[in-house]
Amino acid sequence: MFAAELFDIPTVYLMTGFSSAVAAGILLWLRKDHRDSGPALHYFAAAVLAMGSGFTTFAYRETIPAMLGPPVGYALYGLATIMLWLGSAQMLGRPVRAKPAWAAFAVYVPCMLLLNSATAQHAQLRIALGSGFIVFFLALAAREAHRSPWRDLLRSVRLMRAEALLQSDSREEAYDEARLAAELAPDSVRAQTLLGLAGWRYNRFGTAQQAMQRAIVLSGRSPRLLIDYAWFMASERVKATPAPLVDA
Repeated sequence: MFAAELFDIPTVYLMTGFSSAVAAGILLWLRKDHRDSGPALHYFAAAVLAMGSGFTTFAYRETIPAMLGPPVGYALYGLATIMLWLGSAQMLGRPVRAKPAWAAFAVYVPCMLLLNSATAQHAQLRIALGSGFIVFFLALAAREAHRSPWRDLLRSVRLMRAEALLQSDSREEAYDEARLAAELAPDSVRAQTLLGLAGWRYNRFGTAQQAMQRAIVLSGRSPRLLIDYAWFMASERVKATPAPLVDA
């Protein structure tokens, strides 16, 4: 009986709404220790609270008038994604113009209120409209992360740490760091060269070969890299050559 009630969908929605309210409170409480984050924490707290409120609306859909329940819930989900986008932009140092987003939201909410009947057609339209709105602003938030100036800083830090680890002969850690640096900067000659060197020292020869080949292509077939690659391939052939048999 307890398990059935615990995993009842409205109960799950209600628990999500409660935990979201707690999380929003924690984010607001953290402001005093992260004053340099600016309004980002406010936006994130509002996003979490709006999302939780949306779930709570669906939890009480039996008591809320049918014409208000789902539209209000989807409107709160849309509000949450706008807040998430604004918070991401503020935190990542990419201030954006919020007016077009609020204009889109001002159109989105009435559209949801118009789709207020309990018919399958209106339900499908609500899901399609809400999903499109949410995915759009989540994509904007992801774009802010991709274009953030912090990305270049993180990339440089990864490269410097990988080089330092290679110098200290920490082969596994150097390989892991170089791999992360190459993922952050797939078109960087330096990152790919470093991954090739770290992979070779850590006996990840397939990865090392691919990284060196990519570095050569990105560099426009740099003579220095071609020499390094030729040396790398020659040393691997020497290792693979069986030792000659010695007559007893």
